[in-house]
Order: sequence, then structure tokens, then C-alpha cells
Amino acid sequence: MAFKSPDPAQPPVLRVAGPGDADLVTNLLTQSYTELLRPAYPPSVLELALPVVTTANPALLSSGTYYIASIDSVPMGCGGWTSARPGTGERIE
Repeated sequence: MAFKSPDPAQPPVLRVAGPGDADLVTNLLTQSYTELLRPAYPPSVLELALPVVTTANPALLSSGTYYIASIDSVPMGCGGWTSARPGTGERIE
């Protein structure tokens, strides 16, 4: 998925992500992390790590606490949180 350049005069819009956004989130994370991590890690490490850290987490996308930020309808960022312990789903109070 190729992203167009947004109109910088438009304000950012946040929306709650859902399971149907998995491909969009994975693509956005892949594009971002590939560029941001390149100066810090050798290609051999990125080749192994990027598929793991850039794949959208279905539980997060279903949590109601994961968001996509867009400008001029162009996805620019994503992120969120959960109260579930990673790997277990146990709720952290």
C-alpha cells in the first residue's frame, strides 16, 4: 500500500482502529520502523526483527484502545495500549 503526501494544512484526525485495520497498521509500522531502526541496527538484525515487531496484534486492534492518526485521510501513525499482560492476556489492575 503506497501512501500519498498529506495536506499539511489539515488537522490530524484520530480514530479507533479495529481488526479490519490489520493490513494498514502492519504496513504503516513496517514503513516507519524500517526507516527509524535502520541507523541503529545492522540489516541482519532488522531482517529477523521487523516481521515480528511490525505485524499488527489482533488483540490490540480489538481492544478499543489502539488508534490510527491520519492527516488529509493519509495514515500517519498508530499506537495504543492495553491492560493485558503481554503473552498471557491477564488483566493488570
